[in-house]
Amino acid sequence: MYPIEKIFRDMRLLRTYECTSEVQHLILAGHLFSTYRAVMPRLDEVPVSRRKGEGADSVDARKRKIEWRCPVCGYVHRGDKPPGECPYCFVKDGVFKKLAMR
Repeated sequence: MYPIEKIFRDMRLLRTYECTSEVQHLILAGHLFSTYRAVMPRLDEVPVSRRKGEGADSVDARKRKIEWRCPVCGYVHRGDKPPGECPYCFVKDGVFKKLAMR
């Protein structure tokens, strides 16, 4: 309603908006100086959730098909062959990685 109120709101908005670019600067500087360490694990290190009794040593695990993971979105496909494309991110075949049974 008042011009000074708008200025204060805009100042707060710009301060919050600038924070994201500062974080990006820190990440890029970390990559440049080889000191950046990711907080989250790599996608291929994240365990696959299975139902109870579906461990690697169970009888059903030997009958079960091979598991394939999309490296882009993490989708897990169960089958003898990887799918033609990921149903979520539409990445073409050839990028799916075979998962080891745990």
